[in-house]
Amino acid sequence: MAVANPHSPNLPNLDWMLPNVVHYWGVFRRAKWSLLGWTLAFAMSGVVAAVTTPNTYEATVVAMWTQDRNQLNNRIAIPPGLLDGVGGRLLGTLARNSFGNSNQALTILKSRNFLRRFVERRQPIRKLAKRSALDPDALGPDETRDMPAFQSTIIKLKDTYGDFRERISAKVEELMRKLYKPTAFDREILRDSAPISREARRTRRVSKLIKNALAAERVPRQHLVRVKVRWNNPVIAAELANALVAELNSSLRETAITGARKRISYLNRQLDKTSVIPLRQSIYRLIEAETRTIMVAETRNEYAFRVIDSAEPPNPRRFIRPRRSRMILTTALMGFGIGVFVTILRDSIRMVREHTREHTKEVGPPDGSPP
Repeated sequence: MAVANPHSPNLPNLDWMLPNVVHYWGVFRRAKWSLLGWTLAFAMSGVVAAVTTPNTYEATVVAMWTQDRNQLNNRIAIPPGLLDGVGGRLLGTLARNSFGNSNQALTILKSRNFLRRFVERRQPIRKLAKRSALDPDALGPDETRDMPAFQSTIIKLKDTYGDFRERISAKVEELMRKLYKPTAFDREILRDSAPISREARRTRRVSKLIKNALAAERVPRQHLVRVKVRWNNPVIAAELANALVAELNSSLRETAITGARKRISYLNRQLDKTSVIPLRQSIYRLIEAETRTIMVAETRNEYAFRVIDSAEPPNPRRFIRPRRSRMILTTALMGFGIGVFVTILRDSIRMVREHTREHTKEVGPPDGSPP
C-alpha cells in the first residue's frame, strides 16, 4: 500500500517502484540471451515470410458516371391529373426512367453473376489470369520479368497446388456420389440437378479470385469512380481493370436497350387503349425518350462510365504489398514481447516456489509426516 508523501500529501509515494524496477532489470539482464534468441527467431521467420511473399501490384481506372445527365434529359413531365389508376402510376415510373446510380453499378460490378459472365465472355483474360507470372506471353514488357526466382517458384507452387486441389475435390465428390445412397427425395433432387462441370468449377474459382482482387470506390460530389485491381502481375492487373470497366459498360448498355424496348412495347399497348389527347401526347414523349435512350446506348461504347484515365501497368518496383521492413520489424517486436512474457512468467514461478519452500520451513512438516 502506497504511503502519503509528507511534502505533497495529495500525491502517493512512488518509492515502492524502485525495488521492482531494479528486480526486473536484473531478471532481464540475466535472461538477455533468451530475449535475444526469441527476437532473432521471430525476426528470421519474418524475413522468410517477407522473402517468400510475392509482390502485389495495383492498377486503377478512373471513370466518370454519365447516367445522371441522361436521367435529367429523359425526365418527361406528365400532367398530375392524368396519373390516376394503375396505368398512370406505371407511366409515372416510366417517366422517371431511372437507370440506377453509380452505387448500384458498382454493386453489379462486384456481383457473382457479373464476374462469372465476365470470365465466360473474356476467355483470353481468364487464360491470362491462369498463367504463371514468368510467362513471356503473359507479361509482355521485359521490365516485368525482373522478378526474383524464389517469388516465381512460390507462384508456380500455388498454381500447381490449386490445380491439384481442384482434381482432388472432383475425385472426392465423385467417390462420395458413388458411396452415398440417396433417399427418394434426394433422388428427385439429383435427377433434376445437373452435375457441375469442370469448366464451371474453374469459372467459379477464377471469378472468386477476381472478386477478392477487385475494389471500387466513389469520389463524392465529382461523379468519379475508381476501379482498382490488385494482382501479383502488373500487366494482368492493368488488363483486368480495363476489361472489367469495358464489360460493365457493355452489360449496362445491353440492360438499358432491353429495358427501353420493353417499355416502348408497353407504351405502344397503352397508346392503343387510350383516346385522351394529353395522355397520348405524354406517351409519345415517353416513347421519344426511350428511343433516345436506345440511340445513345447503341452509338456510345462508354455508356455508363466514361473512362478518364485508363489503367496502365505499374512499375515492377512500385508494389503495394508486402511491406517487408514492416513485416520484419513487427515479427521482431512480437518475438521480443513473447520473450519478455516468458521471462516474467518463469521469474514469477521461481518466486512462488521459493516462497512456498520458505513457508514450509517456518511452519514445519504437516502432522503425521516425518520431519
